[in-house]
Formats: sequence, structure tokens, C-alpha cells
Amino acid sequence: MSFTSPEFLIFLAVLLAAYHAAGAARLAGWVQWGLLSVASLYFYGFKNPQLLWLLGFSISFNCVAGWLIARCVQAGRAVPGWTMGVALSVNLLLIVFFKYARLLGSLLLPAGHPMLAHLQDIPLPIGISFYTFHAVSFLVDLSRAGTRETSLRPFCAELAGGNLLSGLGKLSLYINFFPQLISGPIMKARAFLPQVGFHHFSTIAWRQALRYLILGYFLKTVVADNLHEQTILITNANYAILKKFDLLLLLYGYSCFIFADFAGYSLMALGFAALFGYRLPINFNFPYLSASITEFWRRWHISLSTWLRDYLYFPLGGNRKGTGRTYLNLFLVMFLGGLWHGAEMRFAWWGVGHGLLLMIERLLGAGGEETSVKYGSVRRTLQIFITFHLVSFLWLCFVMPDMAHITGFLKALWKNPIGANPRATYVILIYALPVVLYHVWGYLRPTWREKIAACRQDGWLEPLAYGIMLYFIITNQGVGGDFVYFNF
Repeated sequence: MSFTSPEFLIFLAVLLAAYHAAGAARLAGWVQWGLLSVASLYFYGFKNPQLLWLLGFSISFNCVAGWLIARCVQAGRAVPGWTMGVALSVNLLLIVFFKYARLLGSLLLPAGHPMLAHLQDIPLPIGISFYTFHAVSFLVDLSRAGTRETSLRPFCAELAGGNLLSGLGKLSLYINFFPQLISGPIMKARAFLPQVGFHHFSTIAWRQALRYLILGYFLKTVVADNLHEQTILITNANYAILKKFDLLLLLYGYSCFIFADFAGYSLMALGFAALFGYRLPINFNFPYLSASITEFWRRWHISLSTWLRDYLYFPLGGNRKGTGRTYLNLFLVMFLGGLWHGAEMRFAWWGVGHGLLLMIERLLGAGGEETSVKYGSVRRTLQIFITFHLVSFLWLCFVMPDMAHITGFLKALWKNPIGANPRATYVILIYALPVVLYHVWGYLRPTWREKIAACRQDGWLEPLAYGIMLYFIITNQGVGGDFVYFNF
């Protein structure tokens, strides 16, 4: 069920009415979160109910594993290594089998091996990467409830006390909460589980939710869907006959498309969660204003980069085990982060590219805190320009079907004559303009704080901007399509 489909709007209206009716009646908190959990299962299995068994297994298994961990934490004992090892291994084996069995088979088995045909038939459950990452966060955070993750102590005590039904329901909501189930943001257990409880109608941040939803729908349906109709041309062999400016414009357009599509989804997720009283983390912070690849990963898909940092980079040793190990950890994390996006070598190369750039920046002492270079300076502007192009060319690993197409595009960009198609240029520039203006706004914010505050006090500029976006959502939607991160 897509956020942009009529079926979803009906689902949302019915769920909102039932949820807040329960709140108005002052029913027990479990009625609300139980209703949300069941509705999220319905949302996930709407088109493919056969996928529910795998999600159900993940929730049930992790609830039992969490119960074993919680008992140790409550008793003040260290969690046995075998318990964490088995629990984490089962989760990771699920994602390896369903997502990477085909890739591993193609690398390890000879061509024509009969097993390869069977591996091709393994389905890819939608959202498995996201809900598996949630499960891992739950197990790790729960094991730390006795020390660092104090916010999980009430849940830990509840689970250890044998209240498995309540624990199962709350864990189910955390893993399959419908706004972020398919494409994130990835929520840490320590941040989400303390929010599970009673939420009254009067406590909902309705205005903020509406802002998130209007901006999210605008970025997806107006910007991304219209750009997709044009930038999809980059994936076919026509790049061999296109001129240089056409090729560059398609590349820039795709960079704007993937931002608008994914940031649009994330904003919708924040808005829908807010309607039910839940707070999800901001996932994008003007990423194309980054002056380095290091800074880019503080601004792009923030929930993924922080997950990789907390649950992979730090456990590997981070930068605490010497320079060589630090470089290896950076490279390994980005390589695995690339493969997380898809079981194809082009995603691995995308991760390798980002990993190498992070290593080079660290070697040169670049990519430090973003405040080290003054906003508006010529130096920072040049760094933003370079970083944007590095990121954009690496997006070729996402949009092209294979490495041969990537090299073909780069050769065409080098050899083809200078020129452009006026019609394609016009369309891409028009629909990429909101992304550009959005980042211009982010660029000016640090130095225009007083002017922005004055405009907000006037009280007319912000409603006008959201009114214009709402008008275009109604009148100028592109051809609808799935969110690009549904595939990951």
C-alpha cells in the first residue's frame, strides 16, 4: 500500500478515527498501540499477505530473544555471548538468505549450476532491510538497558516480569509501525519504545504534522514523479547519442529526483507518525549543501548513517584501534552500507566509492565539522560544488542497470559534442527548481536568521508557501510510481 494511493487514504482516515476515538474515550493505552500494531500488519500485507509470515516470525523470535536478554539485565547478570550471538545471527541470516542468496550464488557457483535457478526464485520481502535493522537495534539496546540505555528499563522490567503479550505487542509496533516500515527512517529501540502508550487528541502536533505531509507530498508527487518521467531516459542506451549538456542535465535531474523521492517519503513518515503522537527522527538536512563526503553522511539518510555508526562502526572499533584499523572500518562500513541498498555489484561499487572518499578525506584532514568553513565563503561554495558532483556521479550506480552502462555514460559524456535539447532542459529545470530553492533556503538560513524570524512573525509567508505547494499537489502531479527506496 503506497502513501499516494486512494486505498491508503481510506486506511488512514479509518485508523485515525478509531485511534483518536479510543483516546477520547480514555481507554487503556494498549487499545491504541494494539490497534496501531494490527493496522500496521494489515498495511504491510495488503497486497502480499504471504509476506506476513516472515515479519511475524521476526517479531515473535525477537520477542523471545528479548525476554531472555531482559531476564539477565533485570537480574544484574551479563547477557551470555551465545544468546546475543544466536539472536543477532538469526536476524542477519534472514536478510542474507532473502536478499543476498542470489548474489552469493552467482559469485560462488559456476555458471549453469542448477542451484542458481532456484536461487533466482527466492522472493525479496519488501522492507526486510528496515525491519531487520530495527530488530538488531532492539536486541542491542535492550542488552544495554541496565547501563547506558536507561530509557528502556521500564520495558525491560515489563518483559522480564513475564508480560510477554504486552511485550510482543509493543515490539510489533516498533518493528512494523506503518509510517516507517517500508523505507524508514530507521528508528532506534531506545527512542521509540518509550513513546508507546496513551496519546490524547489534544497532545498531537497537528500543525507540524500538516507541514511535514504537505512538503513530503509535494516533493514526491510534484517534483520526484515529474522528474522521473525525464530522468528515466538516463538508463537506456540513448546516452550514446545525447549531447554533453543533456547528459549532465539528466545526471543533475536524477540527483534532484532521488532526493525529492526519498526525502518526500521520510517527511510523509514523520507527518503520519505525528498524527498518532509519535516522533520519528529527521532523515535529511539539506544534504546537497555538504562541503565533504563526511558531512554528506551527516545530512543524507541520517537514520541509516547513525545506525551504521552505532551498531557496526563502533563495535568494529571505530577509530580507537589505530589509524589502519580506522581506515579499514570506514571502508568496510560503507561497503556493507552499499550492499544494504541492493544485492548487486553496482551497489557494492557505490559503497566502495563513498568508502574510498571518506578514507581520502580523513587522510588529508578534510571533512571535519561543517562549521570549520564559514557559510557563504568562496571556499565552502567550491567544496559544496565538488561534493555535489562526486555524489551525483556515484548515483550512476543506483540508476544504471549495470557497470557497462555506467562506463558507457561516462565515455559519452567525454566524447559527445556540446549541446542540449531545449525541451528536455526546460522540463528538468522546472521540476528540479524546488529542490534547488529548498537548498538555497538551507544555505541562507544561518546568515538570515533575523530576516527569517521577522517573516515568520508577519505570519503570511509560510502559509502562502504551503498553500502554493498544496495547489501544485492537486493540479500538477506526475505519473505516480513506487518510492525508489521500496527496492532496498
